[in-house]
Amino acid sequence: MGWRKYRSNDTSKRGKARQKTSDDETLPRAERERLWRIENAEAIAEQNEYVAKHGLPFAKYRQF
Repeated sequence: MGWRKYRSNDTSKRGKARQKTSDDETLPRAERERLWRIENAEAIAEQNEYVAKHGLPFAKYRQF
């Protein structure tokens, strides 16, 4: 949390409501997890599409 105090003071964002993000440690864990899923939904969908199309990477080396 210490790095937050070094953020720049961008005056263009002052006065506006702060958008909740998954890195906001003041939020409950369940809410951070929910926000993380929303923030990363596109990347997860792309990864799932890749696996569906090409299979698991290194699947031929799996021993189970």
